[in-house]
Amino acid sequence: MAKTTFTEKMLLEEVIANTTMSTAAKEKAKTMLEQIAKRTSNRKTSEKALAKAAADAETKAQILAIMENGKTYAANELTTLINKANGSELTSSKISSLAGALATEGKLSQKDGRFNGRPVKIYSLV
Repeated sequence: MAKTTFTEKMLLEEVIANTTMSTAAKEKAKTMLEQIAKRTSNRKTSEKALAKAAADAETKAQILAIMENGKTYAANELTTLINKANGSELTSSKISSLAGALATEGKLSQKDGRFNGRPVKIYSLV
């Protein structure tokens, strides 16, 4: 069974759903839930978050453009290719994270492999 973290949001939802709680407590819980929702929405729509999402989307497109059909790549190989192509200083962990996201989206396949004797994730076009 998966472990679930009991969050503040879950607690407030329980307070609102509880029939024995006072109306004042339920109203306070609703107000606090609205504040949490506002904080969460601000995180995803801030200028910084939108710029990061755009940069990540551009890097994902570069990953797909650089990869050749039938070849497999480790994250450090992709990092070298992308950094040479656009003169950036991206890390292999960043590229691995984005390649993993592309694998989750179904655009790349991901498997465990070895590179220079070390276990790594290996990516290829689907």
